Amino acid sequence: SLLKQVYSGQADTALSGLRDGLRIKADNGDTFILKDAKFDFSVYKHTKMSGGKKLTIDTTDIENFLEYKKGAFSFLLLSTLYPDLRLDQISFHQDHMHPHSKFKPSLLKAVGIDGETIKQWQDMRDQVPNLQLLEGRENTVKQATDLSKWVNDKTDDATYYRKRNYILDEQSLELADFEEFFSNRKQLLRKKLYELFDVTYIEESIEEAV
Repeated sequence: SLLKQVYSGQADTALSGLRDGLRIKADNGDTFILKDAKFDFSVYKHTKMSGGKKLTIDTTDIENFLEYKKGAFSFLLLSTLYPDLRLDQISFHQDHMHPHSKFKPSLLKAVGIDGETIKQWQDMRDQVPNLQLLEGRENTVKQATDLSKWVNDKTDDATYYRKRNYILDEQSLELADFEEFFSNRKQLLRKKLYELFDVTYIEESIEEAV
């Protein structure tokens, strides 16, 4: 419900929709009675609320999640992708894997990127596929370090880092290959979210979505 922002803006209306999904009008037409004495959670999940909102997560929702930009909801999504982090004990930051500062037009032109592609990359820069959760102190150290240098020089085990952060073993970490990095990591994140939210993975539907 938080990821889909079901209760944002019109919480009362959303709750009314859930309530109406669990009851029916009595024979006298003036009062309501519950449809059942007990309800399985699946009943809540499939109850439609105002604006067509519901608690179930589908392929469209996951595509929307992956386009979240750095903020409260992207942090929430990342926390589901890094379930072992002790968020209640340690301060974690949302870190740009390819640093934010590397997307200046002059730096992108230096690696052969120009025109509209610069704007596209600057937009992609802040989306979930370029974000990770990093311990606050570690993020302070990383700052504007190139991703390739950070992984090769600063991490104890580059293979483990890639696996933990949904990066293909053979994926280039150079800024010039950012678009490929973004696309491949997005696909790995997508598959993980399908698994976490028990959504059937269908390759054809994904191709249509992207």
